[in-house]
Amino acid sequence: MRIASDIGVKWHGFIFDSPSTPGRLRYKWQTMNNPLITRAEAEDNESVLELMEQFAGALNLTWDRALREANLRHLSDHPSVGGVWLIRDEGKAAGYLALTTMFSFEFGGVCVLLDELFVATAHQGRGLAASALVELDKIADSMGARQVFLEAAEATPKLPEMYARQGFSRRPYYNYHRPVGTAAES
Repeated sequence: MRIASDIGVKWHGFIFDSPSTPGRLRYKWQTMNNPLITRAEAEDNESVLELMEQFAGALNLTWDRALREANLRHLSDHPSVGGVWLIRDEGKAAGYLALTTMFSFEFGGVCVLLDELFVATAHQGRGLAASALVELDKIADSMGARQVFLEAAEATPKLPEMYARQGFSRRPYYNYHRPVGTAAES
């Protein structure tokens, strides 16, 4: 991914080369409140890891820095699997979104999972998460996705309303998971 900017116009254009989408797709996002979303590069890893640790703390998740570093390297080495995008506010790393790809016959092919969306406490209440969700559609489209999925922790009661305002709806499905290799013997 390459980033091009024109400082006089106050926009940043992103070019995402996707193996599932021929050619290069370009889009630009106006930076009205001066938030900026950029795909995280290796030099951003420390900022991303600091934000991820804050996210884990806010939701009482187990924090495993080595695993998170390995996952960032994997996404960097395999961009078609997904990536992390930094949300900047006034030039500072204020949050991030983590997207991964998946495939669903039911939902029309390539889809993306918004695995994590986080805005640091000092930057909350400024519309950054809502702006990131608008930008998410452009990123997902550039990845060839037809649907965006997300999970929201029940411990974050304000999120369903924000997601509904952004066009997300709850599906009447149970959400299950299990670690690979833990299937019960029949």
